[in-house]
Amino acid sequence: MQKAYFKGFGLEIFDTVYAPREDTELLLDILDVKRGERVLEIGIGSGVVSIAAAKRGADVTGADINPEAVRCAERNAETNNVRATFLQSDLFANVSGTYDAVLFNAPYLPVAEDPIWSAGENLEVLERFAQGLGKHLRPEGRALVVISSLTGIEKVKKMFEKNGFAVSMAGERKVPGETLYGLRIET
Repeated sequence: MQKAYFKGFGLEIFDTVYAPREDTELLLDILDVKRGERVLEIGIGSGVVSIAAAKRGADVTGADINPEAVRCAERNAETNNVRATFLQSDLFANVSGTYDAVLFNAPYLPVAEDPIWSAGENLEVLERFAQGLGKHLRPEGRALVVISSLTGIEKVKKMFEKNGFAVSMAGERKVPGETLYGLRIET
């Protein structure tokens, strides 16, 4: 476990949990949530994005396939004096209800071997997210999703469009070897 200070939040990062990086920073930069909104974050990692949303007064639920990430996020929420609900879930599998905003710092590399970085060789994780999003997004809601230029932005846009969503660019950040994109997805 390591201690970190990221964008104003004190964090403990458990060994098997995704630590905040430039992609996390981009998601925080484009974070568009308001007091009283219901917010779902998929792939919580350390919980810092959920914590930031809760600090803005949102009612936050966070989910991660990694049970250690759930424990890590719970501890970090407590440390930062916010209330949020965290649960173990493979994407939307254990999630119920609809939300004003759905946030996803997606594993975006088109490889199979690393669950923290990998979206699957054919981007199966992003495809399953796009397919399940409509059941959990309120009609006037939006999703904010971070991907990489290495993912293939046009392919990702088409995934969401074929599931009935409009995709626009909310932000981007150049980092060594790639560009990170923050996508805004709406019905």
